[in-house]
Amino acid sequence: MRWVAPALIIAMIGAPVSAAAQSTEPVITYGDAGWRAQIDPMTRTLRDQIAEAPRSTRQFLFTEANILDMEGALWAEIDAQLPMAGTGRIVVEAPLPGSKIGAEYYFDGGELLFVYEAHYFTDQAAPTPISRNFKGFAAWERLTYFHDGKIVFAVSGGNGADAPGHHQERLKRQGAALLGLFPTTGEMSSEDE
Repeated sequence: MRWVAPALIIAMIGAPVSAAAQSTEPVITYGDAGWRAQIDPMTRTLRDQIAEAPRSTRQFLFTEANILDMEGALWAEIDAQLPMAGTGRIVVEAPLPGSKIGAEYYFDGGELLFVYEAHYFTDQAAPTPISRNFKGFAAWERLTYFHDGKIVFAVSGGNGADAPGHHQERLKRQGAALLGLFPTTGEMSSEDE
């Protein structure tokens, strides 16, 4: 089962706050919200390009590598859709003891543009007080927007989320590691001709 449906991501990116913000926990923001209005149309354009891209631009990877550098991660499942080298999105999920983390990274020309992160917990492992997302799961979520390699806006919702805006180097490191796994994406195969 996917950790989040693509339609949810589309709704989340266009929504004024994250789904975790539907809980009673406050939404915490960082930076200039005006950047969101500039970057959201770019991510929508990337989604449109991905939807129209040949199947050969989509790659899957199941690995024991701790690609998200999360303590306790046993494996990661990765879905990369990069219709042009360094441009597109990479979705990754990894189970942790009592929880699961998932993230969706958007790239434009090899540069990180946007990251959506969600951390779901079993009720027994959830930070207290428990924040619930729209599915009723104990969770926190974060949206992070980049421009010129720097976080320009971020929003977090749900108990247990780190303060937004203070995880730039980690996200850039993860994004670079993920892109490095798929050096040949964006090339058409004979199946697509």
